[in-house]
Amino acid sequence: MTAKTTRRAGPAAKTRAKRKTQANRKTRANRKNRKSQANCKTQAKKTPTERKAKHKARARQKAQTNQIGAGEARASRRQTKTAASKTRTTVKIDYRVESPLWSGKRDVKTVARRAIVKAAGMMAQPACELSVLFTDDPTIRTINCDWRGVDAPTNVLSFPAPAAGERRFIGDIVFAYETIAAEARAERKPFAHHFAHLAVHGFLHLLGYDHVREQDAEVMEQAERDILRQLRIPDPYRGQHML
Repeated sequence: MTAKTTRRAGPAAKTRAKRKTQANRKTRANRKNRKSQANCKTQAKKTPTERKAKHKARARQKAQTNQIGAGEARASRRQTKTAASKTRTTVKIDYRVESPLWSGKRDVKTVARRAIVKAAGMMAQPACELSVLFTDDPTIRTINCDWRGVDAPTNVLSFPAPAAGERRFIGDIVFAYETIAAEARAERKPFAHHFAHLAVHGFLHLLGYDHVREQDAEVMEQAERDILRQLRIPDPYRGQHML
């Protein structure tokens, strides 16, 4: 009986077998990847209805984002407006008209308020009250004589008052129509411009400004220029000084 002989594979055969196994594995892996990619491409293809629905969803999302942004912008504007209203200067003015000469100037109260409120804001004046009297030359002459010892009419008089209470009353301003109108004509200025200047001038007197000394006069005149510039009124002091 002849014994069966088993042949063993040499090193070269083992290497070839190993490479063949690796090649088969790589081939199967590539096929699997190609199949997976094909499935992904198939899934990526959407019908027109699906694409339309997707576009609608994106549009809705964009609209919601815009609405949220607009709401936030409105809220921000409301907060800014509220903060500004809290810091806004509050001025209460009591008007009295004692001469019919002012009846031809229907906007005189508006001009006075605009000038005084602007001056109060620029001078950082807190909430205050004041009285404004529209009168004539004979009346202001009497007032000027009684309070200042000057027996002559003038354009404007101011009478500061001591502070009292949370909303303090700061004083009275008196305007004489004839003198103001004559000065406006002589200086060739619009009545409203000259009157606004005198309103600012009188209000600054209530805050303590004066023009007795030259140095104080320069400070007061510069303050008036700055305020009137904001009101778009030309410099009233062009080689002139208020009496």
